[in-house]
Amino acid sequence: MKLESVSVPATSRFASLYQEQKQPVVDYFHYQLKDETVYENRLAELKNKSFQRENLVQSIKNYMKPFPTSDKITQSLEKLRGDGVVVIGGQQAGVFTGPLYTIHKVISIIKLAEEQEKRLGHPVVPVFWIAGEDHDYEEINHIFVKKQGELKKMGYPERLIEKKMATHITIDKEKLSRFTHELFTELGEREGTKSLHNMIHQAIECSNTFVDFFSCLIMTLFKDSGLLLIDAADSEFRKLEIPHFQQLFNHSSSITEAVLETQQKLRQDGFSPIIDVEEDSMNLFYYHDHDRKLLKKNDDKIMTKDGQMEWDYQDLYQQIEVHPEIFSNNVVTRPIMQEKMFPTLAFIAGPGEMAYWAELKDAFECVQEKMPPIVPRLSLTLVEPHVHKFLLQIGLTPDKVLMDGIKDSREKLFQTHRDVELEQQLESVKNYLQEQYETIALRGKELDLGLTPIIEKNIHFHTRQLDFLLEKVQKSAKWKDKISMNHLEEIEVALKPNGAPQERVWNVLYFLNKYGEDFIPILIQQDLTFDGKHKVVYL
Repeated sequence: MKLESVSVPATSRFASLYQEQKQPVVDYFHYQLKDETVYENRLAELKNKSFQRENLVQSIKNYMKPFPTSDKITQSLEKLRGDGVVVIGGQQAGVFTGPLYTIHKVISIIKLAEEQEKRLGHPVVPVFWIAGEDHDYEEINHIFVKKQGELKKMGYPERLIEKKMATHITIDKEKLSRFTHELFTELGEREGTKSLHNMIHQAIECSNTFVDFFSCLIMTLFKDSGLLLIDAADSEFRKLEIPHFQQLFNHSSSITEAVLETQQKLRQDGFSPIIDVEEDSMNLFYYHDHDRKLLKKNDDKIMTKDGQMEWDYQDLYQQIEVHPEIFSNNVVTRPIMQEKMFPTLAFIAGPGEMAYWAELKDAFECVQEKMPPIVPRLSLTLVEPHVHKFLLQIGLTPDKVLMDGIKDSREKLFQTHRDVELEQQLESVKNYLQEQYETIALRGKELDLGLTPIIEKNIHFHTRQLDFLLEKVQKSAKWKDKISMNHLEEIEVALKPNGAPQERVWNVLYFLNKYGEDFIPILIQQDLTFDGKHKVVYL
């Protein structure tokens, strides 16, 4: 592998400004990453806080018990049991781990934890928080593969009628096994295909739910890095959250007010808020009949947003103690809950997360907390040897493709092979015919009114024939260098499929199948620095 750092703007103006640590964006966060002592300062503050370390470690240990493990995992648990701090980040549980950015986020968590443990001389543990309480099944049930040079979307075949949290979505092992077989048929047979297929099969066998399957695959790939996993919807973990749910419950009004005020400031600074929050929002969900219902205040009562359920304030508050598993956080309170549960040295964020965390600074302060340093996750593009070769032949660079796509290059190639003189001759003939037919139409009208529609039909026929010929001439030019055109298409599918970054579409299985199961360990070993640059990895 060979690494190259390039400047590629983030997907939003806000994220780009944050990566560059510029005003006014940095004012919406408690820590500025350009501060050379940011992690030392954060560590010093964490030493003055207390956490349920023993119970937290036991909860994580129990959750991870069914999944692949290593001595490194045991070491991470012991670090956390002591005075270790964490680098944390999270994502939905996508099938076969979801898009590449999930893998990139895990790698970011691991790399920053390793970097800061060495730098600070203090235990730092990588932790991945699975958003098992999310219920957008359509976002996590599919994968993209390449078929005949084009993208093909393949979805897990089981339909979901009820709206469930990912944690509660059970897998049909037989259907998932067939889906896996179909997937590998598309990926093609390679030297390590059989081993990889067996790895997936073992993950299916040790899983009951979508989140289990995700966790098992992640730990198979990353167990030797010491990565810890926790499902936000895990029932044992929920019990540890009871006092924090109660605090969030009691401070819901001030938290909502703080978010709304921050959103107004963002608008004044020219940004559009992301979080959808209303004045009466409690920022907590209530789980009922396989559905998460957002809670809101209604005078002295609390009710679900759909109005179907209602409680006295104290009655619902008491339910937190008895049934914490029926409560969950929304986009506002999830980051605060994470801060309450983990001694967080840093949070790894994607572009969207950077933007919505900016709305939460004052909300954190409502419960006497500070948001941790928000570190943009590593953004990578993987360039295969044949794609690199095509880039060199055509005179393109990966960053050019990532920023502008291939439209200009396609047009340039087309212009190279155009027969401009022939096109001009056809246009001249067309213009000449139109002029002559205008004269013919006038004379014909004088001679016989019945000739007018015949003349109009005749000119329309000839014009259409000339347009058709011109189209064919231009099409011939486009495909005169068909090989180069195909190479351009290959570059686009590989680096910017469907106009999106590679990491938002492609799945890691394609690369594991083609380059072997040591692909991930080798990638982690690369000098991936948190410098705000996009990393181009030449395979």
